[in-house]
Amino acid sequence: MDRHVGRRTAHHGALAALVLAATAGGGSAQGARGGLEPGQDDSAPGIERVVSLLPAATKILIELGAADRLVARLETDRDPGFASLPSAGDVLSPNPEVIAALEPDLLIAWVGAPLGPLTDVLERSGTRVERLAIDRLADVAPAIRTIGGWVGQRTRADSVAATFERSIAETRALGRATSTAGGSRPSVLWVVSADPIVVAGPGNFLSDLIEVAGGVNAAGRTRSPWPRLGMESLVGLAPDVIVWPEGPGMFAAVELASRAGWQTLSAVEAGRVLAVAAEEYHDAGPHLAASARELTRRLGEMRETR
Repeated sequence: MDRHVGRRTAHHGALAALVLAATAGGGSAQGARGGLEPGQDDSAPGIERVVSLLPAATKILIELGAADRLVARLETDRDPGFASLPSAGDVLSPNPEVIAALEPDLLIAWVGAPLGPLTDVLERSGTRVERLAIDRLADVAPAIRTIGGWVGQRTRADSVAATFERSIAETRALGRATSTAGGSRPSVLWVVSADPIVVAGPGNFLSDLIEVAGGVNAAGRTRSPWPRLGMESLVGLAPDVIVWPEGPGMFAAVELASRAGWQTLSAVEAGRVLAVAAEEYHDAGPHLAASARELTRRLGEMRETR
């Protein structure tokens, strides 16, 4: 059985860590992208041992049928199929000793990961070190093709990327039609962290998902992609709908009605809170095609009850 079957992860914590690092001034969650230029061929059939320090890249490798090349897991990964693999640390705190000892052919890291001297050590030993940032929904298909090139799966990657792009286009058309039929597009607040309160602002893949699903990002006019908000600012946004990811570090959505400040939001009072599984939304990988369809369906159902 493939190691990735039955995959359930705690990658919400990885996104929250990146976001909190950015909002605390420890770097930006946005960044330059590694990868191929259009038309560039970079197939690498000799890549057999891979360490991925980026949850989205791990999901792409799984989708490409290359899960068996992974020789380590993230500390936040709770997939039982990867339980026997050593931990390579986390996105922002990789374990250089473990990674070096594994002698990978390829290391994939977030563009802002603090690799320090590990990069030089690995490159001297022949390891290819690549950094990647998948900030927007439109970055997913190019990332699939890029990673496919790195691991010698270009044909499979082209097919997966094309399917993803087609699915997103179809869902966007459905979201647009649904919002037009409903008379207005609901304002949607996507909460990323409950303490401190961090939400999805403009210019990130969660904001893109809201738009694809037929909504408007309630925090779309903020200056940061991941703004920290006080309760007063949160109430001032007056969202029609709140998306609440359930995962590590988040209290259950049902508790919002009894939480100070939160219970004053009209979306909470009216029961317009969408509880979602964090692992299905909080990594920008090919799985977001299905997540976008589900979000569109649920927003449409909630719009009918407004």
